[in-house]
Amino acid sequence: MSLIDIVPLYNIVLCPVNSDTLSNGMVSYSPSAMPLVAGTVATYTCNTGYTLDGAATRTCVESTGWNITELPTCNSELAVVFNYFNNYTAPVVKCGALTNPTNGTVNTSSGITYQETATYTCANGYILNGTNNRTCQSDALWSFAEPTCDRECLNYHRFTVHL
Repeated sequence: MSLIDIVPLYNIVLCPVNSDTLSNGMVSYSPSAMPLVAGTVATYTCNTGYTLDGAATRTCVESTGWNITELPTCNSELAVVFNYFNNYTAPVVKCGALTNPTNGTVNTSSGITYQETATYTCANGYILNGTNNRTCQSDALWSFAEPTCDRECLNYHRFTVHL
């Protein structure tokens, strides 16, 4: 009897490592031992300033190799638009969406991109505490702190009557 007769031969699925690279990010494997066999999970993370677009994990499976064939990508947090007139791509700074303050509203109808302005107003009976306008800055942050709408206090004067 030979060794081939004793040990059954298996078709071991190996998932390729070279197809698993991530520009502006990194991939880690669990378990981390090579080769990458069925059951191995690839986890994708992006460098600072980039966001993951696609699945954060893929699993090596026996039947097909990677269970998700499309690799995720790491995209710059600065949106890129195409300028058709000048035929170049220009980064567009986009600030985050703003929420209405309690008892007030914020208007961003002009947009939330670089140099656009957000305007805050308060409901009747409330006064704005802070600036009423904030501007989207080049660092993708809004200028100034978010204002609040505070209850308007009526000033009552105490009168002293002298007799």
